[in-house]
Amino acid sequence: MTPLLNWRRSAAALTAAAVALLGAAVVQAPAQAADGPALPLVVQSTSVGLPQPDDSGDPPQISWSLAPPSSGPTVTDVVVSLDLSGISSFATADSGSPGDVVTWKDAELGVGGTGGLVELTAKAGVPLGTTGTAVLSGTADNATITPVTVRVTVGAVGLVVNKLAKVGHAKPGDHLDAPITVVNTGQLAADGAYLKVTTTEGLAYAQHFSNCVYGKQSSRDGFATLDNNAVCHIDTTLLPGTKYRLSTPVGIDVTGSAMWDLVRYSVSPEPGTPVVGPNTGGGPALSLVPVGAGSAPAGAQDTADWTVDTDNTANLVAGGATASGKPGDTVEVTASMRNEGPAGVDIETSDDQLGVMVDVPRGTTAVKIPDACYTWSGDGPGQHRTGASRYICWTTPPLRVGASVTMPFTLRIDADAPTLATGTVRATTVYDSALPFDPDPSDNTAPLTVHVQGGATATPTASVAGTGTGTGTNGSSGTTRSAARTPAGGTSGGSTGSTGGTGALASTGSDGARALTWIGAALLAFGGAAFALAHSRRSRRRTATGA
Repeated sequence: MTPLLNWRRSAAALTAAAVALLGAAVVQAPAQAADGPALPLVVQSTSVGLPQPDDSGDPPQISWSLAPPSSGPTVTDVVVSLDLSGISSFATADSGSPGDVVTWKDAELGVGGTGGLVELTAKAGVPLGTTGTAVLSGTADNATITPVTVRVTVGAVGLVVNKLAKVGHAKPGDHLDAPITVVNTGQLAADGAYLKVTTTEGLAYAQHFSNCVYGKQSSRDGFATLDNNAVCHIDTTLLPGTKYRLSTPVGIDVTGSAMWDLVRYSVSPEPGTPVVGPNTGGGPALSLVPVGAGSAPAGAQDTADWTVDTDNTANLVAGGATASGKPGDTVEVTASMRNEGPAGVDIETSDDQLGVMVDVPRGTTAVKIPDACYTWSGDGPGQHRTGASRYICWTTPPLRVGASVTMPFTLRIDADAPTLATGTVRATTVYDSALPFDPDPSDNTAPLTVHVQGGATATPTASVAGTGTGTGTNGSSGTTRSAARTPAGGTSGGSTGSTGGTGALASTGSDGARALTWIGAALLAFGGAAFALAHSRRSRRRTATGA
C-alpha cells in the first residue's frame, strides 16, 4: 500500500485550489507585503514519511504549487527553491539538480499557477525515526512568497480502514451501525488520528460524539452528493501492525428521504480540510480500542464507501406551460420537473440520471434552448442546437424532496401554426429509461401549449411522448447502457442549466454516435475532477420494494 503521506506524480500539475480540495496544508502569509500581494506556497502535507527500506515503487514526494493572485498585476520573475540540506544526511532526492538546493523559475505566474515536486527515498541503513526538515521558499519581482517547512521522517504511518458490506432493502426509520476498524500498516506509530465520516442526504448521524465536529458541506464526488460531515480527533496512539475498533460504532439513521445513499469514511494522521460547524459535544468521546495484531487485505485504502439502498419511492411530476401570440412572434415557455418525494433522487449512474423530455409544440420553432438541453437522437442526447422537434434536458443530481428543475424555451410561432399548438413535457431519464421508483406515472407528462392568434384552424397531433421500444413506464427500451455517457456540460443547475456544446446536424441516429464523444468530459461535469465512486451501484431498474 502506498503510504498516506505519499503524493502521486500527477500532483505536480495541480493548482493551489485543487491541492486545497484534496486536503492540502496551506501555510498562509502574514499581511500583504508593501511591494505586492502575499502568496502562500501550498504543499500536500507538511509531514512526509519515507519507507525503510523503500520497496513501494512510488516514492514519497515534497510537492508544491503556487497560484497567482485573484486580482492585481501579473506576478513576474518567480523563483521557488527547496533547501534539502536538513535531510540530505539520511534521504536521497530525485530532483535532477546537483547539490542540496532545487530551484524552479517562472517568468510570469499566469492562470493555473506553477508547481514542482521532488521524490525522496531513505538511504539504506538509516534507523527508523530519523527526522529533519526541508524548507520551501520563494521570491518574485512584485509579490511576497512565504516559506514552508516540511518535516521528513524515515519510516511511514500507513492507516487503512475496513470495507463494510452493502446494505440492501433498508427501510426509512432503520438504524444501522458502522463497525469501522483501523489498521496501521506502516512502520511508525501514529500519534492520534482523524476519522472523517460523510453521508448523502438520506442518512443522518444517530449520535454525536464530544470529540467530533459536525457540519453541512455539500460536495459532489463521482455521482454522489455528500452533505453530512463529521471529523473526529481520536487521541489514541496507533502502533504499527495493530488493529483497532471504534469504542462505539458510528450509528446511522435511515431518514424518510433515503433511497440510494452512501457513507464515506476515512482515517488520517492529519486533520485535512476542516469542517465548518460547531463542536456539538454532549455525547461520549469516540476512541479507538486495540483488538490485537492486524494486517490489511490487498488493496486496502485510507478511504472506503458503504452503500445503503432503501426501499422508498419518489413521485416525479412534470410541469407544462402555456403562452400566446401571433405568427412571427417569439414566446417563452418553461418545462419543469418537481420531486414530491418522499425520497430524494441522487442517481449515481449517467444512464439513469433524471432528464426532462420536451416535445416542441407543432407549428413553433425552438430558437433558444437551455444549455442543458440536447436534440433527442432516439437513443439518448444528440446535439445542442436549435430547431429540433424534441429535446432531452440533463438535470444535476440530487433532486431533493420539494425541489424543481426548470427549462425555459424560446419559441417562434411559425406562419402556418394552428390556433392551438401543442407539445409535451415528460419526466424521464436522459436515456428515456423507466422510473421504477415513481409510484404514479400518470403525472409524469404535462402539456406545453401555445395559443396562436389568427392561426390555422387545423391543430396537428402532438408528438408522441415516448420513443422507446420496451415496456417501462416511460417507454424505455430497457437496454443496458454503459455508465458515464454524459455530454460535456450536459447538466443543469438551478433554473436553466450549464454550458453545452454546439452542432449543426439534423436530429438523426448520428446524434447518438456523437454523444459518445463526450464520455470523458462527463466525469468532470459531475465530479469536479475527483474520482469515480469505488462502488458501481447498479440495477436501479427495479421496483421500489426491491428485486
